[in-house]
Amino acid sequence: MKKMLIGISVVGALLLLSNVLFNKGSGGPPPVPGQTSGEQTVIRKTDKTPGPAPTPADLGELSLKQNPLLLLNPATVKPGSAIGVTGSGFDAGATVNFILKRKKEDQGQNVGFVQVDRGGNLSGFNFALPQDIASGPFILEARQDGAAKAAAATGNLVANSPEVKFGTQVGKVGDFITISAKGFTPGEKIEIHMNSLNSEAVGTVQADSGGGISQASLEVPFGAVGNNSFIFIGEKSQSPVSVPFLMLNLYPVLDISEYAAKADTTIVFSADGFGPRERVRIHLNDVNTTPVSIVEADDKGGFKGSGGFVIPYELKGKNTLIAIGEQSLAPTTVSFDVLPYTPNAEASTYGGKPGTTVTFYGAGFGRNEIVRVFVGRTEQDAGREVTCGKSNDQGNLLAGGSYTIPGNAQAGQLGFTLIGDKTKAPAKASMEVMEVSGAVPVPAEDTKSYVCSFDQEEKARQEEEQRKAEEEKKKAAEALTPQPAPTEQAQPGATPEAGTGSDSVGSTTVVVSNTEGEGVHLRQEAGGGDNLAVWPDGTRLELAGEKKEVDGEEWVKVKDPAGNEGWVPGKYLSPVGR
Repeated sequence: MKKMLIGISVVGALLLLSNVLFNKGSGGPPPVPGQTSGEQTVIRKTDKTPGPAPTPADLGELSLKQNPLLLLNPATVKPGSAIGVTGSGFDAGATVNFILKRKKEDQGQNVGFVQVDRGGNLSGFNFALPQDIASGPFILEARQDGAAKAAAATGNLVANSPEVKFGTQVGKVGDFITISAKGFTPGEKIEIHMNSLNSEAVGTVQADSGGGISQASLEVPFGAVGNNSFIFIGEKSQSPVSVPFLMLNLYPVLDISEYAAKADTTIVFSADGFGPRERVRIHLNDVNTTPVSIVEADDKGGFKGSGGFVIPYELKGKNTLIAIGEQSLAPTTVSFDVLPYTPNAEASTYGGKPGTTVTFYGAGFGRNEIVRVFVGRTEQDAGREVTCGKSNDQGNLLAGGSYTIPGNAQAGQLGFTLIGDKTKAPAKASMEVMEVSGAVPVPAEDTKSYVCSFDQEEKARQEEEQRKAEEEKKKAAEALTPQPAPTEQAQPGATPEAGTGSDSVGSTTVVVSNTEGEGVHLRQEAGGGDNLAVWPDGTRLELAGEKKEVDGEEWVKVKDPAGNEGWVPGKYLSPVGR
């Protein structure tokens, strides 16, 4: 039995030695338990093939001196966020101050200090970036008191994304939009532009201490109808926010004081629906003509009883007034009818014999117009003028003209036609010529042309206006010539002229001129005040007797065709006929 065990041991040892010698000779790896000699090892993609051993660092290329080190956590933050600061390499127990900068060359802002521990390390210091700091990189410097040791770390500020909301995103010029916003730099000024940052700002708002706007309002400015956008940009944050807005069209309405009136009637205007505070040009029949009036709308885009247009005698039938806003370009029209004059007349007597003197009465003529009396006038024959008269301020003719029935007048009805120079409207009158027996010592009909005495009066009036115009031109030239300062002192007891603080001017008629089609504003006060009316070039105004100088500009008091008294700049007035 003992010999058997020894034999088995010897056999096992020989087998083990044979296996070792076989593996060494083949150069293969030792078999994996459970794997037969014909199987291969599978290498997975996650397995890494060992590379060459790293070369030890050359300590001669590294700095063995420990410089102060500063680290920020986190290094990328938003305004108001807290930043943790750690560092090392300072002197034990030293005090380190922290300076916040935007650029390396800036002086910076002190944000705190900390005391270094025994190992030269600093920790436990936190600070928050100011709310009003703009986005971009920043630098935190750590400076040790009493030593040159310092360290710096760079961080990056990412600004909040501003948001703006409108109460409504649809409206028209003059409407007010409620605005709310958040995410801007606290306390910064925010400009509002329309459609482009290159355009002039249409408004500004101020962010509160939290960088928001709880409630503000924006008046919709003039702009193109359709899709637009408002752009909000903070003065410090410089992050533009665009809000879409749909601009609606304006539909103004124009009303007039008279829809059917005779020539020489003054029409005044009322309107709604234009843009706020825009000037409205009112044209007659054609937008390419000079406006008959220019009116300034109020804050709500309207006006009432403003402007003024005197219907000329040449105007007939139906006409159209066209009002257009200068900025909105919104148009509206209204029509009116010019009514014809239909005067009536009668002779001072219903009948008379040759030698009887007749005068004439009438009504319905134009104000202060010459009324000519014709005999023998028909549609085919102009007749012959025999006398004339002049109507009063109400258009009435009272005992106008004087005509003596000639001695050779035939018995029967004698007809007269009365025609006003301005209205051109005829009125008929007649009388009965009674028959007489025998010769009458009265001159026969004078067939020579009659000359109306008012013609001479009208000629004299025109000559007087021309004379006044020349005087005004002379005064204007003198006003442009520098005058020496007066040296005489006022005499004791002298009384100042009426209207102290203003110069007196002679009463005359002037015309609006030199406004380049803009018209002149009639103001309630010299230098400003409420706008009473706007009158175009060529409008005649009556001087009311005063002028004043306000801020180096001469203002003249006048009375307009509508009867309003107010002030206009003297540079827009010229004498009649100038």
